[in-house]
Amino acid sequence: YNVWLGEQGDGNHAIALKLAQDFLAVAQQQEDAAPRMVANRAVAWSEFNLGRPQVAARHLAESHALYDEKQHQGLVYVYGTDQQIGVGCGQVQALWCLGQPGQALAIGAQTIAAAEQSGHVISLFLSYQYAGCLLHALCRRWDAVAGFAEQLRKLGEGGFVQARLVGQFYQQVLDTRRQRSREAHAMGQKILGAAKQLGYLYMMPFWSMLLADVCVEVELYDEAERALDDAETIIARTAENWHCAEVLRLRGELAAVRGAGPAAAALWRQSLAVARTQAARGWELRTLISMVRHGQGAGDGAAQRSARKALTDTLRGFDWVSGLEDLELAHSLSAP
Repeated sequence: YNVWLGEQGDGNHAIALKLAQDFLAVAQQQEDAAPRMVANRAVAWSEFNLGRPQVAARHLAESHALYDEKQHQGLVYVYGTDQQIGVGCGQVQALWCLGQPGQALAIGAQTIAAAEQSGHVISLFLSYQYAGCLLHALCRRWDAVAGFAEQLRKLGEGGFVQARLVGQFYQQVLDTRRQRSREAHAMGQKILGAAKQLGYLYMMPFWSMLLADVCVEVELYDEAERALDDAETIIARTAENWHCAEVLRLRGELAAVRGAGPAAAALWRQSLAVARTQAARGWELRTLISMVRHGQGAGDGAAQRSARKALTDTLRGFDWVSGLEDLELAHSLSAP
């Protein structure tokens, strides 16, 4: 398990998956449920990182089913975190990708409550990072992101460097968005550089992509392009590609605002193909929103109707959550 954790942190996801699968094969030969529970969680995280959220969700459900609070609560001192909290942190990511933001938010709230009740520092860190900042950034609930970033900052006051860096990074994302500030963006990049110097590559592509997303929103297009360059460089190194469809979508947004309509359309088609291959409906919805908003197929009524119909069909598979920007925008753009 510790070797798997180290390889994941270093961004060696293919190696990490093989280790997790070997761990599960050994665990399945034992009567004790605990190793199977932990191994399923490890396989799930590795599968998710490599862009297979459906597979990840199945393994997380298996791990959840094996958990017994009385029997397994003490494993926090063996594996460094409460196993159910680790499962919840994985589920929120997988469920959002699979088009179930309502379930993801409900599990996220339960996960954070359990971590706060336990008071265990690593469990708090994981819950605030994944069930807090990451999930709510995916849902574009920026006020909630600010609250969880502050919780991470407080954890960092005790010398927990990783918590401090993650909290500071999300704060710079928020500042970039609020202030339309190149200085805040530069500070965000500086924080990512500090994390890299610690030898930590895991999550770097997502963070760079998130920074690019906010830069596109506030029209810092050159900064967005540099952040996407960073994300793609690390994706090529690590194969951590669960967000690859979004990187392509954002490339399309940059092409569109620079007047390169055909290039944007090609990038969005690539993004859509990746999202559908991964069954990542969250990214699929965003790409279809971009295609419809920018009027891909304008002048071609059949193409425009096709894009709107695809958006409508995709939206039907989501669990509705009031106030989520993606869902409300998709609803407003979808076919009558």
